[in-house]
Amino acid sequence: MAVPFDGTASDIFGFACGRERQYAGRGSAADKWDGRRLRLAALAWIQQTKLVSSDGSILGTSVAIDGNTLVSSGHVFVNYNGTWSEQAKLPGGNVAISRDAIAVSSSSAIQVFLRNHGIWMPQAVIPVNVSSAIVTVALENDTLLVGAPNAATAAGFAAGIAFIYGRQNGLWTQQATLTASEAQAASLHRTGPLHQ
Repeated sequence: MAVPFDGTASDIFGFACGRERQYAGRGSAADKWDGRRLRLAALAWIQQTKLVSSDGSILGTSVAIDGNTLVSSGHVFVNYNGTWSEQAKLPGGNVAISRDAIAVSSSSAIQVFLRNHGIWMPQAVIPVNVSSAIVTVALENDTLLVGAPNAATAAGFAAGIAFIYGRQNGLWTQQATLTASEAQAASLHRTGPLHQ
């Protein structure tokens, strides 16, 4: 079990998590400086570092990791030779990362950012055309999964829905709409990672 070396009873450690090979990122919703990078060593998770945002904002409400890049609540951190530093500040929201692309959700749109020579630039804005207070994202290469877990569908209020988008030549287009065949009101159909 991984525990923070400076945690307290009300930290809500593990509020958001991301994993990539032997590394994991965990966040705490209760502490405004808390985004942690964990490393698997000898089959035990140990805390490698504690990340702190440059503007003092809350980290850990959403965490995603890919290779040496971790994004937490819109803050992008990169590991260079064992040292973590903040590379960029993107809009907050639920986040997903795949290689040099980050997707950030809000209740009305998904913003996709691409990294080019260490600079994150906006690539696309994808409108979310459902009424949902929560919008989640998962990203793998050129596939984006957008979940609206409390969206109303034909099955009822908060039955949830998900959309799959594909990117070709820099353009994102909707490929499919997903609903659970057994969906019912308040089932909160959600997205998760596209890979483990």
